[in-house]
Amino acid sequence: MVMIENLDHAPRPTRREFTREALRSLTAVARIEGLAAHRLLGKDVQPIIDAWFHELHAISQDVADHKTRDVEFQKANAMYG
Repeated sequence: MVMIENLDHAPRPTRREFTREALRSLTAVARIEGLAAHRLLGKDVQPIIDAWFHELHAISQDVADHKTRDVEFQKANAMYG
């Protein structure tokens, strides 16, 4: 995924590109969640993954509660891309 510096001038992805990236993200989260749930990650990695999931949950909750606008979430999400 390409890191986007300025979202105002970036070309919009096609529906197919958007869907492909959404499925990649969903698949990655599902795999990491499965590994973490079964404690199959190393002891040094597990705290990092746990903190990441807590942060992801908090951000998702803010979007769901309309504390954060969708556009702000998308800009923040570009950092993880």
